Amino acid sequence: MSSIPASREFAISSWVNDQFESGSPTELRGRPDDVGDHPHWKSDPASGVTGEVYLAKRVVYYYSPDTPPRSGWWDMGRLPASLRDQEISDETREALGNLKTYLAGSNEAVQYAFSFLANLVTETPAVMIGGIPAGSLPPNEIVTDPNGSVFAVDSSVTGTFPGSITLNLRDGEFSATWTVQQTTSTISGYVRCVAEIDPPPSDRFMFVIPQDHAGFYVLTTTNI
Repeated sequence: MSSIPASREFAISSWVNDQFESGSPTELRGRPDDVGDHPHWKSDPASGVTGEVYLAKRVVYYYSPDTPPRSGWWDMGRLPASLRDQEISDETREALGNLKTYLAGSNEAVQYAFSFLANLVTETPAVMIGGIPAGSLPPNEIVTDPNGSVFAVDSSVTGTFPGSITLNLRDGEFSATWTVQQTTSTISGYVRCVAEIDPPPSDRFMFVIPQDHAGFYVLTTTNI
């Protein structure tokens, strides 16, 4: 089966659904050789597909026994860069290590701001702020804030909206979900540290989360 975090499984299954909607997947005549040796999982129906996803080295395979046109075996193509396993730069590894040490210690919190740099013509840019309490670190080193506060960067949209973030301090995998009015958005990817603003112990870091064909997102953190 799969040891991949559930958030990444969901993101990849959602991408598979997008490929059926607007991509060019290739229908296969039968099961690919050795496909069972690759990480695989049954998709969450909320992703838009219900079949099994197989994460091979170069391509993604999908299988579903359901009614056509999405039944059978499919070659979905290569994952976009934002969903592939990422090599962590020394700067990013150092920043994640700093956050890990700070959150595990007797400190207050890591405060963050998450910004969505949107296409102003068709989307509403937004900012989420919140904090991850320090004092303990989960064994899997995945930290979350389920209570982020979201503000639309649009004078015609008023009020505060709900949001949440998750950050894996081992590999930098990041996901965020937020709602502005009646529209809910979700992104996932890997953080890349681009700046360290203050010296220890009160470090401030700036990360980007690149997205294929969708600009990028910015996460800034402050140890308080």
